[in-house]
Amino acid sequence: MLSNPLGTSYHVVQRASQSRKLAYTDRGHFGAAKTFVCLPGLLETRANFAPLLALAESHDNCRWISIDHCGRGDSDPACASESYCMSMYMQDVEDFLHGYLFNKHPNGMGDLFLVGTSMGGILAMYLANKFLNRVAGIVLNDIGLTLYWWSLYGLYKGLNNLEAAQPEAHRQVLESIHPEAIQAVQSP
Repeated sequence: MLSNPLGTSYHVVQRASQSRKLAYTDRGHFGAAKTFVCLPGLLETRANFAPLLALAESHDNCRWISIDHCGRGDSDPACASESYCMSMYMQDVEDFLHGYLFNKHPNGMGDLFLVGTSMGGILAMYLANKFLNRVAGIVLNDIGLTLYWWSLYGLYKGLNNLEAAQPEAHRQVLESIHPEAIQAVQSP
């Protein structure tokens, strides 16, 4: 996987007898009035939120955290016994929120906002519902109320078109995503 200039930290996700690392970047001020957790889309990484994280340094009242979903960016791929699916991403983010924010930094969190792009936005909606008393708001980018499998397959086919038009851009996108995660996009 590509290394990320954002600065990488890891949260360990424990599943049954196996564990894997979930990569994240935490920027801004500990104890800020507002904490934003950024959830990337299906074929994105936390690097997509780099401009927002860069802004955090200049605002005293904000803290920005961005994660790489399993099999993307600097996060470990799924274990052999796991499948790439929404429920796994949801469990990973819940585990991260509990283990990193709610338990380790309860006084350094302030109001919690979830920022989600595409699939990350759908996760944000479910998480906001699950953590009603802890999530102050959500910011959604590029999502619909439903997500059909065929549209995900279209995303994958779009990667093939990108390869034909811009081979270097295609290579960069695919280098940050584990091949099994891409295969899962093709699976119904």
